[in-house]
Amino acid sequence: MKKTIITCLGVSSIVLSGVFYANQASDRTNTPPLDHQTTDASAGIPATPPSSGPVVSPPQSSMAPTMASQALGAVGSPSATLPDPSQDSPQGSDNASDGTATVQNTNPARPRGTTPSSAVSGGPATPTNPIVLLLQSADMSNPEERERVVAEMTQVEESRMDAVLEKAGQLGVPVRIDETDGKVSVLHDFRGEHPLYRVTNNRNAAISTGSNLIQATPYGLDGSGVKVGVWDAGSVRNTHRELTGRVTNKNAATPLDDHATHVAGTIAATGVDASAKGMAPKSTLDSFDWDNDYAEMTANGAATATALASVPLSNHSYGYGAGTADMGRYEREAQTTDALVWSLPYFLPFWAAGNEQNSLTAQGGFQSITFNSLAKNIVTIGAVNDAVVAGVRSASAGSMSTFSSWGPCDDGRIKPDLVANGVGIYSTTAGTDSSYNGSYSGTSMATPNAAGSAALIQQLYATTYGQRPRASLLKALLIHTADDLGNPGPDYKFGWGLINVKAAADLILAQKATPAVPRIVENSLTAALKSTTTTFDWDGLSPIRATLSWTDPAGAAQTAADSRTPNLVHDLDLKITGPDGATVYLPFVMPFVGAWTSAAMSAAAATGKNRVDNTEQVHIASPNRAGTYTVTVSMDAALSTNAQPYALVITGAAASTTPTPSPTPSPTPVPFNPAPTVSLTSPTSGTSISLGAQLTLSANAADRTSSGAAGIISRVEFFSGSTWLGIDTTAPYSVAWKPAASGNYILTARATDSEGAVATSTSTTVTVLAPPPAPSISSFSPASGAVGASVLINGGNLSAVTGVQFNGVSASVWRTVSPTQISATVPLGATTGRVRVSTATASATSSATFTVTTPPASVFISQIYAGGGRWWSDYSHDYVELHNPGTAPARLDGWSLQLTGGSGSRWTVVPLKGSIPARGYYLVALAGGDYAYDLPTANASGAYDLAVKQGKVALLRTSAPLVGASPLGLANLSDFVGYGPANAYEGSYPAISPERYYAIFRANEGATDTNDNYADFDWNYAAPRNSATPVTLRKKQLLPRVSR
Repeated sequence: MKKTIITCLGVSSIVLSGVFYANQASDRTNTPPLDHQTTDASAGIPATPPSSGPVVSPPQSSMAPTMASQALGAVGSPSATLPDPSQDSPQGSDNASDGTATVQNTNPARPRGTTPSSAVSGGPATPTNPIVLLLQSADMSNPEERERVVAEMTQVEESRMDAVLEKAGQLGVPVRIDETDGKVSVLHDFRGEHPLYRVTNNRNAAISTGSNLIQATPYGLDGSGVKVGVWDAGSVRNTHRELTGRVTNKNAATPLDDHATHVAGTIAATGVDASAKGMAPKSTLDSFDWDNDYAEMTANGAATATALASVPLSNHSYGYGAGTADMGRYEREAQTTDALVWSLPYFLPFWAAGNEQNSLTAQGGFQSITFNSLAKNIVTIGAVNDAVVAGVRSASAGSMSTFSSWGPCDDGRIKPDLVANGVGIYSTTAGTDSSYNGSYSGTSMATPNAAGSAALIQQLYATTYGQRPRASLLKALLIHTADDLGNPGPDYKFGWGLINVKAAADLILAQKATPAVPRIVENSLTAALKSTTTTFDWDGLSPIRATLSWTDPAGAAQTAADSRTPNLVHDLDLKITGPDGATVYLPFVMPFVGAWTSAAMSAAAATGKNRVDNTEQVHIASPNRAGTYTVTVSMDAALSTNAQPYALVITGAAASTTPTPSPTPSPTPVPFNPAPTVSLTSPTSGTSISLGAQLTLSANAADRTSSGAAGIISRVEFFSGSTWLGIDTTAPYSVAWKPAASGNYILTARATDSEGAVATSTSTTVTVLAPPPAPSISSFSPASGAVGASVLINGGNLSAVTGVQFNGVSASVWRTVSPTQISATVPLGATTGRVRVSTATASATSSATFTVTTPPASVFISQIYAGGGRWWSDYSHDYVELHNPGTAPARLDGWSLQLTGGSGSRWTVVPLKGSIPARGYYLVALAGGDYAYDLPTANASGAYDLAVKQGKVALLRTSAPLVGASPLGLANLSDFVGYGPANAYEGSYPAISPERYYAIFRANEGATDTNDNYADFDWNYAAPRNSATPVTLRKKQLLPRVSR
């Protein structure tokens, strides 16, 4: 016998031999279908007499479109038998009466693609959700980036939907199920071979949430200037007399729909019929069908505080047909929704909790919330009865409905978030321009009650502060001011309680009246700022309450049932410390977390460290100590993003009396806070840098308030595309950046003012050049040499070389001869080993070894001082210092130092004897006097008086007197120095003169000899060194060199 699934808005049904059945699974095992008749009018939308049975049209698989090549996931084989609905019951989001249903397998117009980000084939979810990846890749405040993401999301989802429709045709699964009451179920996806359907899930309504109180004088709120997005099964009847001129149907080809029109009226009906007046009767609506909701939300949701044409609130009174295995599970639909809201920080969706309290019964009604409604960053709405007694709001009368789905999530997170009136709601329908219905019940009705009420808070905040509130702030305000129902504190039936928008409005006005009292606080945690504190004085009367809420990045989608892995990504913590500094008050936590028992789901909230919720609340019902309390927001773990903004709402602070609101909003409300101005000043477009180089990004930013006065820039952030590079909070704004790879980079700066308005600079393009090719060494010559010897290195790509080393010792003297040759001088301290050349990004080492040799007694003149013995001298004698750069002692027996004037040819001989230690010095004292300090003990001495201005000094391996003006070319000449205007010298020019106060030194502390007197010598303080007691040079040159 063939079975055909029909999902009837909260009741899963099958056709079996012409008898109408309803499936109610009682546990997580298979349960046979049960005979069922709906008699409770509250379970119908609307309540209608039962018919004789559904009418099922035959499948028309020939109508199914072909599968697009880009579809996500494989489509299963059509040979599988459609599973018994008792094994996996679909979910609805509105309670409906039994009624005749028409099942169609054709689709009059191919859906434009909806976006549950699951694979068509079912089974374990793929580890990377393409929609989440798209949302994480772009800055939604940049219109071009947003347009790209929306286009790609639409393409992905159209391809996926093509595959779904083809599979439906192969399996004979109905695509659309129309019921006689106007409600529909539309095939949206498959889980394996099982179809997944999307299903549609007021005067007393306004009283229940307090909306009527702030519609009236003195508040006078009506939703003016607020646009609400309505996504539903079809289009709103925009010609209805309650909605004329304020509804734009964004999907023109989509048929009008009763459910969508009823939702729209609850939000925005004018009140031609006073019983049908909406929560925000002058708000405007954008109406969409649900086929491509994620892409449309991405395109239309508010990304900034001043995006006036965008949608700050949306209503989603629909869900999916769900089975027992889906109960409480954070699936890819919830993950996608969280990623979407994270990318649009001023956009807050309101989503129906579902009506599965009596159909998903494996946990006694708990965990019957599923799919999108389990997302962290939305407001999930449950349904209660009218909170009205004798025409006046009475929160305690808001008893739980018989159908509203309950939480928690598998990880223990609190759902629903809030509740609103959803039973017997009177509102508009799509039949005619003046049609209404008052028998609709469901979380589908409670959700627009909540969203429309929130629109009034949006209006008040905008007219008070000149900009939109962040989604996290609006959510914190609604939760903080809700009236507690059910167990004390939050629970899994009522969430945080019944919406009370009057209390929320009063809190906003109180903050405006006394801004020094911290009732509404917004801030961010970063890697550098892991904790913030807010202090206040208790008013001495009220309970103290602090509510923390943040929009959290999307968590990992779960595929297993009952996964206890927290869906939270950034675990912020809230606590209040009492005036004594020792008493600490912690937030609510649910006993189910950690216990994981069914009984714990109904237990009252406790307090402790909350690890699963992205809304936390500390409540001190009866403070017992006056004084200053401290609220701390902190985070222990690392951030996965650059910053985590949060909203904090506090009551119980001193001076918290509620101010009297203005009689009505001003005809000219406070203008929206204008966006700041920002420009990227450096680098300029077209700049090129080498890979490995650091670049400084600089920007100018300025701000004006709505009155034209100078505003405050709170931060400037820098980006490469959508990649965050850094932040600066103080002018001038700059960050340092070192690119990780070569290529072209598009850089921008984004400024945020103290009110949250954002602006992005014009982009600048920078090119990062690829690193030069790695160098290579093919050979060098000579193969050996002493310290100071010149070595020619041959190889390739040597132009970018930045250093040369001999066995790890850097050469201080080297130059690039050509791209294939480098000339380097063997440095002091080098030993035998390999030669290495380095660039900024690479290096090369020779295969051959360079041998550092020790020349026989290679001694040279390292220092000359000619100012000794004068009254102004540092030392008592002139001197000449010798240096042995070798690694062995050098014997000087038989050697001599010979001296003459700058143009002389008669040489004075000073005999030398003894030895110089390896790498040591030898001091020769010359003429002197009684002034100044004595020299260290000289190794040799003579009476020659060195001239200050000019002279010649020769070191020879013989004591035979020189003949002539120059010893250059003699075989026994070890070193020769001509200084001043001397007529003989090594190299191109004579060395500089010692002057009266200074000696002349060879470079490298007297240890370098390149056979060029001018290049080798420079001035420094006299510092004579002998073979026993060398001194440390002071290294201070005072006189400028004359360029040659």
